[in-house]
Amino acid sequence: MFRAVSRLTSPAAGFWVLAISGLLGFRVGLVGYPTWQIAVETAQVVAGLVQYPPDNPFYIYHTKLWSLMIQACAVMLRAGVSEITLSLAISGLLGMISFQALSMITYAISGSALLAIGGAFVVFVSGIADHGVVYPIFLLGTHHTYGVLGLSLFVLVIGLVGAGFHRTGAFLLGVSPSVHPSVGIWVGIVVAIAFVWDFKRLYAEWQPAAKYFVAGCGVTLLSLLIQLTFIYHSASADPAEVSRTFATFVSLWDDHRRAAAALANPGVVFNRLALAMGLVWLIGFSRDLTPSAVLLLRVIVVSSAISMAFVFVSWMPPEELPMTLSILMPARLLNFNVMIAVPLLLGLLGLYRHKLSAQVLTFVLMAGLVLSPRSMYWPWVVERRWEKELMFHWWTVPLDPMIVIEIASLGLVCVALAGLNPKVSPRAGRAGRIASVAVNLSTACVVLLAFVLTWRVAGSREGLRDRTNDAFFREAAGDHRGLTVTAGTFQLIQLYTRRPVLIDSGALDTMVYAPQSGPAMVRILRDVYGIDFFNPPPSVRSASAVPHEISREHWAQMSAEEWQEIRKTYNVTQILARSDYDLKLPIAAQTEHLRLYRIP
Repeated sequence: MFRAVSRLTSPAAGFWVLAISGLLGFRVGLVGYPTWQIAVETAQVVAGLVQYPPDNPFYIYHTKLWSLMIQACAVMLRAGVSEITLSLAISGLLGMISFQALSMITYAISGSALLAIGGAFVVFVSGIADHGVVYPIFLLGTHHTYGVLGLSLFVLVIGLVGAGFHRTGAFLLGVSPSVHPSVGIWVGIVVAIAFVWDFKRLYAEWQPAAKYFVAGCGVTLLSLLIQLTFIYHSASADPAEVSRTFATFVSLWDDHRRAAAALANPGVVFNRLALAMGLVWLIGFSRDLTPSAVLLLRVIVVSSAISMAFVFVSWMPPEELPMTLSILMPARLLNFNVMIAVPLLLGLLGLYRHKLSAQVLTFVLMAGLVLSPRSMYWPWVVERRWEKELMFHWWTVPLDPMIVIEIASLGLVCVALAGLNPKVSPRAGRAGRIASVAVNLSTACVVLLAFVLTWRVAGSREGLRDRTNDAFFREAAGDHRGLTVTAGTFQLIQLYTRRPVLIDSGALDTMVYAPQSGPAMVRILRDVYGIDFFNPPPSVRSASAVPHEISREHWAQMSAEEWQEIRKTYNVTQILARSDYDLKLPIAAQTEHLRLYRIP
């Protein structure tokens, strides 16, 4: 069944792909996109640095959220590592894992280290992976630690498996559910089905890696044991009321679970593309692949097929789904192949890189992606005021990346079919060799441009302001009594100040991961923010947050006596708001953009 292609990938070359892409990705994440990380905020509570009353909704969320990343961050915080340093390190880690994941998918199929490393930069610069279905996809540059790390880690695991790194891949596959449990469940199901597909052969091939998988599962079980023994907090709430508040939230407040995945959505299109390409190569051209790469394609096919079924699940009214299934968000599996689609296509093109036609298609694909409207190239052009010289603006570029991808996919199938004809000679004349060199040089220039665009981005660590380097947050952190009320869509206030907050008003979807916090959140929204949870105003629906205009208007009408009553009820001592809020309370500190009010 398989041709003599078992050495398309090698441990040495694969190691260098991981090392180089990882180091470059870490630098891009750390220097170009340094951000706060939400995992550090929960780690503050797990480490005991921020104390909450046991019935507080945000505390219930912190203690129910299980992730090995949180536990590791908590240990480092207890050891004296600052929140800023930890967030910067995780920013680099997200870049490292994301770039390694993209590179290893391409390398596992093509065996080309240069194409794999360069392709990761092209994918990132083009923004072609930023087509999340029902849930956004970020490769780096966001505070949403779990979503980025969970998706990228699972893509990396599948890439390692496809590249023949069975022991490392098996170990990380066992560990991965402890990093992101919901993504881990779906990907675990997918890998199990793909393994059963050819169980007899794979069982013998993967026996040496079995103990590494068991070791990885041991890490996951140990992490879960620590969670249940030392961290988990059992909140008491009426089950009927919990069910009612959860159903109301997903039907009125939550944007992700209310979103229906349209068949024309680019992310859904990517899944159909991955399914088609995977089936075509498994059925017609598996002889061109290594056995490990065949397993990789089977994982892609299985995940695409299940994901397409989840598209129809997303059309169901969210309140009709079982609570557990809604929490797991099945349509999120669609993002797996959104991230994989272009690296998969690059890898398949790399299989036939000895052919001029495949080289041309690789150039067309990479150049088309870098020049697509969402690419980082166009802001770079605008920054240098080159629009007139180039005779068009980035927002009027007619180049549709989906059309480019479809052309490359169809062309790739033709290239593979041509290889079935024994009369077609693989030898090229002098003109063909010259053309091949020219195309490869052009492709290298595109990759170099993508590298430069990525490398030149420089974020600002000064943007990470907290109680240690900002007088305003230091003042907010100085009062160790009671809790803080946050205004509107503010998030991460606990992280900046090491003070407990009443609720995270900028991310009310924490309730989805801790449904027992629902009844308490309903009361707080009514008493403090003036919002009827079960009949919210239109501006609140699908926002998963409290809009500033709602909290600003309501608080402006509240008297000092009403605030004192809230202090007695909820043990609130201060309010952190924007500078355009005007409350009938004394101002303790303010900046151009923020105000801190005290409740007498």
